[in-house]
Amino acid sequence: MIKSAEDFLTIAEVAERCRVGERTVRYWIAQPNGLRAIRIGRLVRIRQSDLHLFLRQRSR
Repeated sequence: MIKSAEDFLTIAEVAERCRVGERTVRYWIAQPNGLRAIRIGRLVRIRQSDLHLFLRQRSR
């Protein structure tokens, strides 16, 4: 199933939603078992569902 572009967020959009810096989001992505991201060339996108899962796991 192909997701629409609206289902994906940029690093800047994730940072804005979480009220953190883009550097923090990049750190989350770089961590083992961290925030899942999709790299397309130089572009990085995060599925909204992966962000929700990541935040739920961190809130425990």
